[in-house]
Amino acid sequence: MKYITILEKDNEDCPNVGTISCDDIEQNFKDAIESHFDAELLSFSFVDKEVENLGDCINSVPIDVLVKLKTNIDLETYIVVLSETWLYLKTCSLGDPDQGFFSRKR
Repeated sequence: MKYITILEKDNEDCPNVGTISCDDIEQNFKDAIESHFDAELLSFSFVDKEVENLGDCINSVPIDVLVKLKTNIDLETYIVVLSETWLYLKTCSLGDPDQGFFSRKR
């Protein structure tokens, strides 16, 4: 399953904005940004002018996105990095509780 991980650039303490699904990317991106920064997303643009949409990081290199936010106090601008993320999930057999995600054999 493909997902997009969003990291706040130049933030060494808590850079992880979130990981979003590829379904309805723009709304998921907006929700993750607003939640992380506790601010309203006013607009976003791409640092690289060849990038056309948020999904361009899928099957490609990470992309930098400039986000403009409205906080309670002021307008702020940040750069976030989007990169493709894969999640591998192992399904669990109903008959064997020792199989599946985060399981350990006894």
